[in-house]
Amino acid sequence: MSNRIPSSDAQLVLRGQLLVATNRCADHILQGSVCLILHHDGEGSMGLVLNRSIETEVGGLWKFLKASKEQESRPIRFGGPISGPILALHNQQECAEMAAASGVYLAAHVDKLQKLVSSSSGEVRIVVGQVLWKEGQLEQEIVDRKWLPVPATPDLVFAPEEEMWRKSMLVVGNRFVKTLVGAVQPAHVGLN
Repeated sequence: MSNRIPSSDAQLVLRGQLLVATNRCADHILQGSVCLILHHDGEGSMGLVLNRSIETEVGGLWKFLKASKEQESRPIRFGGPISGPILALHNQQECAEMAAASGVYLAAHVDKLQKLVSSSSGEVRIVVGQVLWKEGQLEQEIVDRKWLPVPATPDLVFAPEEEMWRKSMLVVGNRFVKTLVGAVQPAHVGLN
């Protein structure tokens, strides 16, 4: 990656990508996090932290979503320090309001949230909060190696919270190794 900050969306497409925080990420709230980028353009970016749970009591939220007692034991994800709508990341296309990545969908309308929470099939992550970056900020943080982008896949997005960062870093490492191996052409040995 060059030291030049990309100046257009064509140069750096981040929507639908996961960003894996490196040890250079100084923001203690985001250290060790994996973020899914939902919006990225010349005016800024918006994403959701996927591997943090809210530690406070959220029973009122589960009541609002008409969740059963069994469903109330599931964690609510901390999407970031900026308040935002209650969102569901899920893999049920019939409840999709927007595709977040291939096989990963987003819903925010109450009726869809309630349907998703009451469903016993598929993956559903309820997320509260978001991360916002102003114009050029995220691009600079990537150039500074605070974040490493990887394609968002259902396997990573719905990975257990405690495994998500490690699994994402393995993808980063595998991509790096493939790039190195692809750059090294084996010498052709001929017999004379």
